[in-house]
Amino acid sequence: MHNPELVLMNIGYTEGPAAVLNQLGMKSGQENNRPIGDMLGNTKQELFRAMELKAKLGLLSTGDPGLTMMRAVVAAEAKYQPDQIDEDAKMGLTCLSMSESAQLVFKRIVTAASEERMRNAAIYDAQKAAEEAKKRIGDGNAKPA
Repeated sequence: MHNPELVLMNIGYTEGPAAVLNQLGMKSGQENNRPIGDMLGNTKQELFRAMELKAKLGLLSTGDPGLTMMRAVVAAEAKYQPDQIDEDAKMGLTCLSMSESAQLVFKRIVTAASEERMRNAAIYDAQKAAEEAKKRIGDGNAKPA
């Protein structure tokens, strides 16, 4: 007769932990497809709820393991740097409605295009003035200042 523990260890080695849980009639964690962020958030909420209840009952002490875990969670969250800010937040569009943000982006594009046209016109005018000055000097029609 086979040792059931060894059989389960062999199944776990070859098929993975979910197969062992299925053999034992338990639901595997893989069947629960909740995102890890949701599970961590729920765990943190339950931890804080338990510590709040202990504090209300006057049972919370400084050496309480739950309080230590809560402090570690708070410290880790304080050190957490969020991912890079998305483009909408960089542009200040997160508080605007979609139509307002579209109008703002359109206004920026139009303003930038008109500023570029103004710069190009100024460059063109300067080039034309320089050509006129060269022409006058070359013809000898230039008036001394």
